[in-house]
Amino acid sequence: MEYSLGLKINVDKTKRRLQDFIEFYGINGVYISYSGGKDSEVLCFLARELYPNIKIVFSNTGMEFPETVSQVLKRRSQGWNIDIVIPKRTFRDVLEKQGYPVISKTTSMAINRYRNAGSKEIADKRLGLIEGCKVGTNENVWEYIEKNNIDISEAYTKHGYKRTGCYGCLYGCYKGADENRMINLKQTHPKLYKFLMDEMNYKEICKELKISV
Repeated sequence: MEYSLGLKINVDKTKRRLQDFIEFYGINGVYISYSGGKDSEVLCFLARELYPNIKIVFSNTGMEFPETVSQVLKRRSQGWNIDIVIPKRTFRDVLEKQGYPVISKTTSMAINRYRNAGSKEIADKRLGLIEGCKVGTNENVWEYIEKNNIDISEAYTKHGYKRTGCYGCLYGCYKGADENRMINLKQTHPKLYKFLMDEMNYKEICKELKISV
């Protein structure tokens, strides 16, 4: 496979990181965190080139696009070693106790650090987690997908979303139509849009934040 120099360097670098991680934890002590999005899709393809039966974990919060869940189930039917886990807490419970996902991840993380200042960080000693191991730039990821003819989630290919994740995420919506997931959701998934607005109080939240819906 002929890659651009930038992609080749980043693919090799990512594979080395995967090998180092698994050498440290052991193949039975790691799993890939798989969101069903393009970045983790590419990471899983690279990992499975080296370790075809590596464990992959998808967390189904109930707030994923239906196309994301379909993508995960398709990969599992193709032989990927995927475990699907369900969080103990519902999205409604998180909204009521932690608040709504607004402004940006950076802002949310800063607020969380402020709220939990002084608390001890507890390392998860059960399994080594491989996530966020992105193959270079966004352009590198798209090049890898195109050259390897990878069929990614229809959230990208059918509906034109730039990112997947939680369909109720309000991060970046204040920036305008290009980043406003609510406007896009209203067009692509009207039932999910109605659920957020009518049952999850998004209409009031968006009004307070002056987010167009």
